[in-house]
Amino acid sequence: MTEWAATLLAKETACLEVDDRAKVDKEIAGDPEAVAKLSEKQVGDQARKMAAKLDPASVAHRRAKAEKDRRVTIRPAPDTMTYLTGHLPVGQGVEVYAALKRAADTLIASGDERSRAQIMADTLVERVTGKADAPAVPVMINLVVSDQTLLGTSHDPAHLDGHGTIPPRRPGPPSGRDQPGSRSQDGIADLVAQGVRLTPRRPHGDGLEGPDRPPGTRHPHPHQR
Repeated sequence: MTEWAATLLAKETACLEVDDRAKVDKEIAGDPEAVAKLSEKQVGDQARKMAAKLDPASVAHRRAKAEKDRRVTIRPAPDTMTYLTGHLPVGQGVEVYAALKRAADTLIASGDERSRAQIMADTLVERVTGKADAPAVPVMINLVVSDQTLLGTSHDPAHLDGHGTIPPRRPGPPSGRDQPGSRSQDGIADLVAQGVRLTPRRPHGDGLEGPDRPPGTRHPHPHQR
């Protein structure tokens, strides 16, 4: 038996009394040759079935407790993306995924050029936020960016609260308006136009105040100190 198979066996029988857990262990793992022929999934499935047979009340209580722990979480992903996770009862989770897939299939059949995964992601955003178009969802973020990057004279990265470093330039084909000195050369200026609250940030060692100093007390240029 593999380590993961043993983990599944212990997990599926954790709600049982000690004597009942011993019965399951003996039934599944008592014969080394037989258990070696089982996959990890089969070990978990058999343990789950036996647990439900030996003590159905404990298994039902365990499931009810698990449903109370339903939640939605978010964590950062690379390239200014996020992982939005819904920890749901199996029936609800399957139905949510099926609904998103049906919506994607309908749009693809009507000629939508996005991939199924892209449509499902956009549909999730639209249905949760109530917006008709996923990119139109308003957002308030805390972005720390240097004045040079904001004005387009530098390509220094910015810092997004809750995520980390983000590049100043938005991906796309090179063009004249993407050169340093142009306010439209990065996505940060666009964020400012949408009302994002910014906190200027300067490199360490330049003699200027840090980002924690109240607004209006920073010096935009060293020679003005």
